[in-house]
Amino acid sequence: MLNPMVNNKSNSEILFYYESRQNPNGDPGFENQPRLMPDDTILVTDVRIKRTIRDYAKDVLGETIFVDYGLDGNATTADKRAEEIVGDIKKEADPLLRLITSTFDIPLFGALVTIRSDA
Repeated sequence: MLNPMVNNKSNSEILFYYESRQNPNGDPGFENQPRLMPDDTILVTDVRIKRTIRDYAKDVLGETIFVDYGLDGNATTADKRAEEIVGDIKKEADPLLRLITSTFDIPLFGALVTIRSDA
């Protein structure tokens, strides 16, 4: 394991260049108009960028995505989506580790998953 206190010369940076020909992130409070910065450039939120990365990973790379629609194509809750991926969460020894290793987006962006009790 690398010690974060040691000067590691293998650090790298990633430049994410995003270009859109359509309105990538409309503002629902203003009739879906583009969100504009003071210099008239279009603001794209982190949520939109994460969705773009998730869609690419799913559609192009064939990865399993946690923040996605359910198997039936409809929006689903986090606990239902976790059950679709892991199976019976209560019988799984370490459901969170299983979700981390089974999905593309949880290790990158994190996730909030509720595990409901029977009570």
